[in-house]
Amino acid sequence: MDRNLILAIALSGAVLLLWDLLITQPQRQEFEAAREAAEESAATGDLQGIAPGAIEDAPISVEEAIASAPARVAIETDRLKGSINLVGGRIDDLILLSYREELPEDSPAIRLLTPREAEHGHYIQHGWILGDDAGENALWSAPDGAVLTPQSPVTLSRVQGDVVFEKTISVDEEYMFSVAQTVRNEGSGDVAVTPYALVIQRNKPEDFTNMMILHEGPLGVIGTKLYERKYNTLAKNKDRRVDASGVGGWVGITNKYWLAATVPPQDEEIKASLANVAQGEEPIFRASYSLPARIVPAGGEIQLTSYAYGGAKDVDILQSYEAVPEKGGLGVYDFDKAVDWGHLFFLTRPIFYTLDFFGDLTGNFGV
Repeated sequence: MDRNLILAIALSGAVLLLWDLLITQPQRQEFEAAREAAEESAATGDLQGIAPGAIEDAPISVEEAIASAPARVAIETDRLKGSINLVGGRIDDLILLSYREELPEDSPAIRLLTPREAEHGHYIQHGWILGDDAGENALWSAPDGAVLTPQSPVTLSRVQGDVVFEKTISVDEEYMFSVAQTVRNEGSGDVAVTPYALVIQRNKPEDFTNMMILHEGPLGVIGTKLYERKYNTLAKNKDRRVDASGVGGWVGITNKYWLAATVPPQDEEIKASLANVAQGEEPIFRASYSLPARIVPAGGEIQLTSYAYGGAKDVDILQSYEAVPEKGGLGVYDFDKAVDWGHLFFLTRPIFYTLDFFGDLTGNFGV
């Protein structure tokens, strides 16, 4: 073999080796360290980046809490009315127009979600942990005059250092919100971010029934298993919390008739918790999940779509979201288990379906 060719091969090999040792390997180590640090910030699904004590201040009225937000985006559908709080970009003001507190038609419509500052604050939030900052109270911006309707999604945005966060929120004709998030890195180095979502209930809700045979409180299907914790159980013993992981599912907080839930991508591993995260005597119930950390390269971006449900526990509607996307659903596993079918589900389910069939047919469940 020609001596020059041998020398060229040797020099090329030396250059590649030095490049790997001096450039590629340190980059790999930095990447791995950033990934591990981000995963540690949500190691048990506990979302340490979010300080629950921040909502343990003295409560104010719902009206004052709504008015105190620096800006809001209105929500208007045939079934829903409310607003998105640009502090935290959370859905914390939601009224169910199809349901009323009493039988008379002029009775107030049911309020499901309430700002965190109110005595029974109840809200849904999606976000990212960057370093040790979950952006829980970060101020988002929205286009002037934006209104969220089934025909008009709304895109919120904020900047944290060199990182730009965007989330486009849309809503369907029922009670499901889609949250499509983008994280864009405009800096010169890679950054690690951890996606999370949560549902909060401050104190037991005003319409808490405390029925022995009815579940009210945090719950979720994590992987393929249903987990439940009643309000009273977590209020009396914080150690009864749930920490679990699995692929897909959903978590939320349910009352007798209503559900507030958040739904991750169904093909990803989630670390979820159902807990009372209060630091004082006043209980703060939280159903939450985090996803594996993501690395956003310099000049790059990542995307993630998850969902939030705020509405009635209508079995037909819940089951419609269980259908695979090809059939118009979202593929949400066992979403109808938000309804407490009980230990005798093999009897209660067929009885319900029979009653529901004749009720829809005649307009009278008494038939």
